[in-house]
Amino acid sequence: WETFDAILLDLTLPDSHGIGTLEEVLRAAPRVPILVLTGLNDQMLAMEAIRKGAQDYLVKSDVSGSLMVRAIRYARERKRTEESLKEADRRKDEFLANISHELRTPMNAILGMTELALGEPLAPAVRDYLETARNSARVLLALLNEILDFSRIEAGKFDLRPAPFRLRAVLDEAMKVLAIRAHEK
Repeated sequence: WETFDAILLDLTLPDSHGIGTLEEVLRAAPRVPILVLTGLNDQMLAMEAIRKGAQDYLVKSDVSGSLMVRAIRYARERKRTEESLKEADRRKDEFLANISHELRTPMNAILGMTELALGEPLAPAVRDYLETARNSARVLLALLNEILDFSRIEAGKFDLRPAPFRLRAVLDEAMKVLAIRAHEK
């Protein structure tokens, strides 16, 4: 199948099973553009064929030689573009997963060391600084996890579960982190 430039498929031939035939051909040749070429001028069938993966729907009575050549060229280019976009999306997801992992490792070390330091006797100001650093590191770690979640969402591998939280505590932490910068300015 991969040696073909395009497949012209008539969904109304006696041996055809309509959209089912299109789906079978798509499974057998997922990288080859398929153009439905039929005598049936049916807008609903045309929309369904395009939605299922056909690159175009052409009615025989409307097709000239030059239109057929253009339609095949367009279908081939569109299929190449779709495949390029899928590959770029896959690479983006892979990059996000890798970079997230690489950033989470040192962030967990920062959190661990901060927790150890907070276990020691400290002056109140130093303890406050370390608690702010720990909370900021937790926020960064949560952001990294959210980046990973986005790639999981796009891959359809994400489960959303409700979780309770204390809004006031979240706002207090956000204000504390921002207060340091505000005070500096």
